[in-house]
Amino acid sequence: VHSMLCAPVGFNSLGSEVIVADSDGGLFAFSENGGQLVWQGQVAGLTAVALEHHMFGVQQLVVADCAGVVAALAPKETWRVNVTELFGGSAANRVSGRRRTPRCMHSVTVCDVDSGQKSRYLLVACTTKELLVMSEGSVMLRVPTPTIINAICAGNFFDSREGKYDSKQGASLNVGRCDAVLLGGQDGIVYKLVNWELVPVVDVGAPLTSLFAIPRPEPCQA
Repeated sequence: VHSMLCAPVGFNSLGSEVIVADSDGGLFAFSENGGQLVWQGQVAGLTAVALEHHMFGVQQLVVADCAGVVAALAPKETWRVNVTELFGGSAANRVSGRRRTPRCMHSVTVCDVDSGQKSRYLLVACTTKELLVMSEGSVMLRVPTPTIINAICAGNFFDSREGKYDSKQGASLNVGRCDAVLLGGQDGIVYKLVNWELVPVVDVGAPLTSLFAIPRPEPCQA
């Protein structure tokens, strides 16, 4: 299994599916109730899978391959872009290893602290040590990263030392309600995304391959 997602993509009338991607590029959507196969597809050289969330509740299955193609594939294909070619990647560069291959993707909601306005973006981390901030197939921003990013997650991360939710730096770039975006690096460091820059949080001493946000209850109020 390459990746597994569970969300209301809309392949069937129930509107909730478990999406599984295997190492051979196979994509399968099973109904959450009953496990019936409701959709399947194939992507050669599949490297990353994500759900792109839109502000009005619409979600699309987004896939990326080793050639640098990122596409909103299902329930229907609405956009497709080759990020290697988009930024001047030639055929020679792609052969020599300069191919801009997506390693992981994650859909996030960011809030502007001054205006309170929310925007949703798809974050795409590539082997060229950069983070692409995308919106419906358009690259809005390119953020350089100190290492290859292998994992992205968003959550309301609790700072036990201060006894409150960590908003010291996250206030300038929040996800949802005071949530933060964390990125796991090949260098073993967990980074926090602040003002579209990567700030080191902790060094685990080994390359990171996955990050997950696990819900936990809020602390009791005195």
